[in-house]
Amino acid sequence: RRLLVRSQEIVLGSEVSGVIDQPDLVREYVFSIDAPTILVLDALSDSDNLSWELRGPVGLIHNNHSFGGHATVQPIRLDAAGLYRLRIVPGFASTDNFRFRLLDAGQAETLPLDSTQTLLFDAASRLRLFRIDGTAGDRLSLDVLRLSDGAASLRLLATDDLRSIFNTAAGSSDSAIATTLPRSGKHSCTSRVISG
Repeated sequence: RRLLVRSQEIVLGSEVSGVIDQPDLVREYVFSIDAPTILVLDALSDSDNLSWELRGPVGLIHNNHSFGGHATVQPIRLDAAGLYRLRIVPGFASTDNFRFRLLDAGQAETLPLDSTQTLLFDAASRLRLFRIDGTAGDRLSLDVLRLSDGAASLRLLATDDLRSIFNTAAGSSDSAIATTLPRSGKHSCTSRVISG
């Protein structure tokens, strides 16, 4: 199958929207990094007809990940500086619209652990990305105070090896959810509202 590739540059963190309006069209989004980092794809649309792949200086990094179900994936470690290409690929004879953000964990807001933090989420249920620098034994708790529908998710990963420490969701009628950091160091935390 022969594909037509249309390419454009993007800025990490910005919202990207596009359309695959013919079955053999591939949309390619190009960006560069100057140093190793961790990225998270925040799919803002829901389409089982499309998948994405990521290529960089060392070749293929991720392949055939679906946009279905607001498919935010595991964070992706990029170890090499240079040019990267994110491709949105249609399924066989498929067309569809899509929206996403590619978030850089290195630019994430630092969330201090020594005081209560109130986080506000917009109606679009966008992913929020935070950095936490903690000590083994520190406790992290999520208490959903007010939510009109659905649940709030919380996922905590160790930044050095991307190992998942905690992954759960809670609604406003649930008890607070909490975890204890098993080790000292930097952590990445993602949170979003999940529609009911």
